[in-house]
Amino acid sequence: MREVRYEPLASPKSFALALPG
Repeated sequence: MREVRYEPLASPKSFALALPG
């Protein structure tokens, strides 16, 4: 599980989702 930060819509820390890719 890695912390992939995409375009932060709300907050970079709050929008830290582990997405494949």
